[in-house]
Amino acid sequence: MRISFTRRQAVGSWVMTSVSLLAWIGFKSMINIILFG
Repeated sequence: MRISFTRRQAVGSWVMTSVSLLAWIGFKSMINIILFG
């Protein structure tokens, strides 16, 4: 049970990291489109 909980925690942190990275990339591309578009 503890192993599955820690695995779920790791997956959750990885998902949060990838989502924040995608949001940051989208934000930067939006700024580039606004500035140079």
